Amino acid sequence: MFPNVPLYPRVVAKVLPRTPAWTSGSCASQARLARVRGSRRRVPCACATLLLFNVCACCALAALGWKLRGRGGGPLQSVPVRSRSGSGAPFWNSEQRRLDLSGPSRDSCEADRRVVTQVWDYNTLPRGLQDFLLYMRCRKSSVLVSPGRGQVCGQARPFLLLAIKSLVPHFERRQAIRQTWGGGVRAKNRTVAAVFLLGRTPPEDHHPDLRGMLGREAELHGDLLQWEFRDTPLNSSLKEALFLRWFRRNCRQARFVLEAHDDVFVDTSRVLDFLENLPGGSGRFLFVGDVVADGRPPGDRAMPDFVPPSFFAGAYPPYAASGGVLLSGEVASRLHDVSRRIVLFPLHEVYAGLCLRKLGLRPQEHPGFAVRRDGDGGGRKRGEGACARSNLLVASGRTAQDMLRMWNRRDDCDAV
Repeated sequence: MFPNVPLYPRVVAKVLPRTPAWTSGSCASQARLARVRGSRRRVPCACATLLLFNVCACCALAALGWKLRGRGGGPLQSVPVRSRSGSGAPFWNSEQRRLDLSGPSRDSCEADRRVVTQVWDYNTLPRGLQDFLLYMRCRKSSVLVSPGRGQVCGQARPFLLLAIKSLVPHFERRQAIRQTWGGGVRAKNRTVAAVFLLGRTPPEDHHPDLRGMLGREAELHGDLLQWEFRDTPLNSSLKEALFLRWFRRNCRQARFVLEAHDDVFVDTSRVLDFLENLPGGSGRFLFVGDVVADGRPPGDRAMPDFVPPSFFAGAYPPYAASGGVLLSGEVASRLHDVSRRIVLFPLHEVYAGLCLRKLGLRPQEHPGFAVRRDGDGGGRKRGEGACARSNLLVASGRTAQDMLRMWNRRDDCDAV
């Protein structure tokens, strides 16, 4: 480091001749002896000073070396996005970076206790979000009820599969959909099939025990697909991932898929017209809906889509708003393939947008999807009334009575 300065310098003392005993008491001999003893005391002090100097020099050079490498003298390491507390990278961002580097790991449905310390405000979060964080690594769930063989995706290749996300107690909505837009019709020589996607609604979430009624419904209609997971709003991404897996294994021959909630109205005939009139080849990578291009996590904890900064930082990718999306069967299969490489997110529409971005795709806007409220201050929904727009394909926020009324008036709207 400093080649001209020894780390432990040697002090060479001049060897003095032994003082004769007869002069030991003289003044000259006493002075000479004092000088020798003083030089010996100064030797340890000099060594300690030089040693301290060398240590400080090493530290300074090491710091200078790191700074030079950061300015171009060597590879830079990525700086993680930090949460507002400054305690480290937000949990989702950190987990996604780990997944990008190491690839998917085996599913674990044990509680992930790391989140208690790694999510700095975990103890102040809503209980539902705490439960999501503890089990967000779990992607496994047993099938409790499934459609009979050939009842949904049988020998006839469905042109359009309606995948409707519902809850166990929503018997009335499911029956209204069967009687209207999801009745499994064959229109314009195109087969339309429907399946309802359910989880479990346990007593701890204040739901009654409806297993007997649900079993009877499954026997009667054969269009229910239920998993064992706890069906809560924050588990909607898990429901999406499980549906994509089922689709890939059981119904991948369907050409198009329309995913919707059980509170939307779909004009099936207009959807089929839209698909029939797609330019040649443009339907292969179809993914259309009511697109949100500049979404960000809201900061208000009272919002239903609240995501804390300790969990996620950054802007959302473009995504289709919750309610209804229309995609090709090929895109659905590719979403299944890539979903294992994206960490589950508490908002399923954002999770789908993250998967699309991983595929290099972007959702396309279509004016026929009215699934967000207008900012008119009065709470009026877009597409209010059956004849609100002639190009309306999907309208959200509808009751069972609304669906029946709109379905019965659809012919009048076509004549407008």
